[in-house]
Amino acid sequence: MKLINANRILILCAHHDDFEFMFGGSAVKLYAANPRVTMRIVVFASRYQNTGETDALTRRQQSESMRILGLDKADISCRSLDYRARFLPLNADDIRLTMSEEKEFFNPDLVITHSINDENQDHVTLGVESRRVFKNVSLLHGGVVSSSRYFKPTIFCRLTYEQFQRKVDALKSYSFESSKYYFNEEVLTSHSRAIGFFLEENVLVEGFEVTNLYV
Repeated sequence: MKLINANRILILCAHHDDFEFMFGGSAVKLYAANPRVTMRIVVFASRYQNTGETDALTRRQQSESMRILGLDKADISCRSLDYRARFLPLNADDIRLTMSEEKEFFNPDLVITHSINDENQDHVTLGVESRRVFKNVSLLHGGVVSSSRYFKPTIFCRLTYEQFQRKVDALKSYSFESSKYYFNEEVLTSHSRAIGFFLEENVLVEGFEVTNLYV
């Protein structure tokens, strides 16, 4: 991640907790290295009809997560869109237009979103559309534990135990989801170390696939 000199980072998430899964530890590390960094989080599916969550509750949980990550004082803006979870493929054209709007509005020098090698249909939709919109911007794709069987990272961010633990604790903020197996600390740790094996090291990391990298 030392190669990435990003001051304006746009994170495009299918669901509210995807920020922490893909980028939580790296965000902690990057903010510590550059407190002037500006981040913008866009969440596309804020309707969780299967869990009964309300957008207001999820926003509060997201705020608590930012506090645990130590990002509550950071320059971060958040936008939630009212698409229904699991139905993003049906709204691909609108999603692409929204990405284009965010590109013009925020002018990012780094975009992070989901991988096209993901097994979740919402994640894949953002991965595909982002590659169409952000051709002249550095574009990385993160993995989510529950659906990243075919995820093949090629750039890695080493995390300290404290940075990784902040990510784990932040994910606990999402109370409606936290009982699922992929929120379990042992699962998250195993997944992180498995990605670290690409480096032939027993380390905690977050990995990313690269579509574009401008340095």
